[in-house]
Amino acid sequence: MTSSVERLGQYANCSGSSEGGSWSLMCLMTSLSKHFTMIRGRFYRCTDEAKHTPEECKGTFVVYKDGDMNHPMVKERFWVNSDFNFDNVMMGMLALFTVSTFEGWPHDAN
Repeated sequence: MTSSVERLGQYANCSGSSEGGSWSLMCLMTSLSKHFTMIRGRFYRCTDEAKHTPEECKGTFVVYKDGDMNHPMVKERFWVNSDFNFDNVMMGMLALFTVSTFEGWPHDAN
């Protein structure tokens, strides 16, 4: 695995080349795909926040409606991916666009 400094140097070499815009775009896309590959699959989580691995995330768990101990509900555990992830280039670009512009950013319900 390369260090951050080495990756930054690789990007600088690509962006500083004199072959034109298409070469820079190709280097940028290659660099992005390498970075997306490094973090692919890291945004999965269990619907039961007490469980942290897919192996643990099986069965059911109890939640209380609006925190009221008199209204327990049984829910199934699922291993789900975040809406914003880097599992492929398209989803990564969408996540970066959302973070940089706040367009499509989830609004706080409160």
